[in-house]
Amino acid sequence: MDNLTFDFPEISQNEEFSLFDKLNSEDIKDMNFDQFRNKTYNTLSDLESEIIANLVSHDKEFFSMFKNFDETEQILEKLEYSLCDSKEKLSQINSEMKSLQTKSKDISVKLKNRKEFEESKITLFTIRLICVVGVYYLST
Repeated sequence: MDNLTFDFPEISQNEEFSLFDKLNSEDIKDMNFDQFRNKTYNTLSDLESEIIANLVSHDKEFFSMFKNFDETEQILEKLEYSLCDSKEKLSQINSEMKSLQTKSKDISVKLKNRKEFEESKITLFTIRLICVVGVYYLST
């Protein structure tokens, strides 16, 4: 997309325009209502013509500006789609991580129980062995 600037020299930021200023001149003091209405209509018509002429003279800039708006909108739509897709993938990853976490906890509990069971078996075996050895020595 081109980096274009739009310059409208006919319109300045500090320019203030008021229809009443144009109509509030000394020449309208002595006008009757019909004359004032006609002057107002003519002034508005002149302004309308001037605005249309300015718009027509800048039609290429407007076309380019609106084309850039369309391109920007397309880029933003692609970005939005990409972000939504990434959000969905992250959600799936989060679900998988939770599932793996649960499985990991289950395995940890099983290992802990097995370790405790094995330790109790060894302890019981050791106690029995000591008892057998003790009985053997006592009987001899």
